[in-house]
Amino acid sequence: MDTFKTPKAKRPRKSQFTPTKEGATPVKIPASPFMEKLGWGTAVSVYRMERSPKVGCIRSPWAIKRVIHRNSTSRKSRASSGNEISGRLCKEAEILKSLDHPNIVGFRAFTKSVDGRFTLAMEDGQRSLLSLIEERLEKVETSLLPVGSHDDSGNTGQLVPDMPFPAWAVLRVASGLASALRYLHEEALLMHGDMKSDNVLIKGDFDVVKLCDFGVSLKVDKNGEALDGEQYIGTRHWLPPEVISLEDEEIEWEEGDEPLPKVNTQADMYSYALTAWEMLSLKFPHCPTTEDEEEENASNSFEENLLLGTRPPFPEACLKDPSYVPVIELIHCCSDEDPDKRPTSEQAVEWLKLIEASGAMKKTVEEQENVMPNANGVQTSESPAPS
Repeated sequence: MDTFKTPKAKRPRKSQFTPTKEGATPVKIPASPFMEKLGWGTAVSVYRMERSPKVGCIRSPWAIKRVIHRNSTSRKSRASSGNEISGRLCKEAEILKSLDHPNIVGFRAFTKSVDGRFTLAMEDGQRSLLSLIEERLEKVETSLLPVGSHDDSGNTGQLVPDMPFPAWAVLRVASGLASALRYLHEEALLMHGDMKSDNVLIKGDFDVVKLCDFGVSLKVDKNGEALDGEQYIGTRHWLPPEVISLEDEEIEWEEGDEPLPKVNTQADMYSYALTAWEMLSLKFPHCPTTEDEEEENASNSFEENLLLGTRPPFPEACLKDPSYVPVIELIHCCSDEDPDKRPTSEQAVEWLKLIEASGAMKKTVEEQENVMPNANGVQTSESPAPS
């Protein structure tokens, strides 16, 4: 009889992912075709990764942000662009790992594949605010008939210029984002630097609001001013006026001139206001919405540039509806061209607490209060917000 030998354990396969640096998390992420694509940004794609459940435990999905390869005629150009995007993703992972706040998307893992692409795994935020805005706009456009046409019942259709989100929804988003900004500005000593609807995540029926995308965030001091070497990048149509002015001053600045003014956390408050404004207008600030406007603006880009850094006009429907008064007051104050006149994130949080206490953030009409404070704390009579 042959002598029994204990079988040797097979050598475990080496993971295809390796930590990018000390502190990185080695984790196996599926190939992109095996995940649901949620969206994309500058040279990055975002997917939803469903995770296998463990015994006695249900595991929530992750949002996966991955650098994508770009085709380029120049290998040097492609490498330079890839290094910049990868650097931003590394920076975002480092920042995100250090943050802990209910209104900021949670860090899950950071790794690198064998082909050199960086991958950031985050808490799944379900939907971006931008996708909700686009979906609402599409429903509005498809449900309306052109002026002069008739539906099956013979009624003449009318074009409605806007169909904003209800006031309670805008206020919930504003409250969650203000809380996130206060944490960043006062505790983490960071400026987000790129506030817009695309960087806001929504769970449920505006039940949870989370801020994401910290790839261009700036470090600030205790006074809220950007540290030396930090550059505000942002996105063009959300740029605050002081950043636009600073860009012009940097072009003309020469050695020996007085130091240029520094951008501070109040820049976030301007972009914060325009993010709330997007929910009212269902469009990007200072952007054309029709082909005619696009053609007109293409031949007159100078006038369009003059609008950047200003407060865009409010939709007429919101100005006529009393339930939007606190929303309009908040946007109006936070989009002031003078950063010193804008409320801080702390002041916005405190004011929104008063609004929430008035019942204006409750969904159903029956739960709405008829009295809510305005920006100066004065009680004003309001009709219930639409559900």
